[in-house]
Amino acid sequence: MAKKTPKSSRFTMLRMGSMEFTVRGPHHCGIAEEGEVQKARYAVTLCCEAILDGRGFLVEQRTIDAHMQKVKKVTMSCESLVFTLAHELVEVILKENPAIVIRWLSVRLLAAPYAASMEYKFRLI
Repeated sequence: MAKKTPKSSRFTMLRMGSMEFTVRGPHHCGIAEEGEVQKARYAVTLCCEAILDGRGFLVEQRTIDAHMQKVKKVTMSCESLVFTLAHELVEVILKENPAIVIRWLSVRLLAAPYAASMEYKFRLI
């Protein structure tokens, strides 16, 4: 059963990690050559109403990392990738905690050599 905290309360969660994926196609994320492995770092920020699941969590943060680790092959730009990941992560989080009220979620990706980043902020409320 979901636990509610005071009405005006919000949580902001930050999950960071690293990932590797093989790049394909002419317009892929990162500077790796076709067929090579691109290393990247990510940061996922979740802002939501303070509604906890029965365990007292918003969401298990390892679930977010597990989803990011599923990215094995990338054929799209970093812009398209962060957009897609943000929308997928909202679905993943809602599946784990259907009572959660997400205000916004952002995904930031820094492809090696980490000189630039791309961030997409998905506003739900």
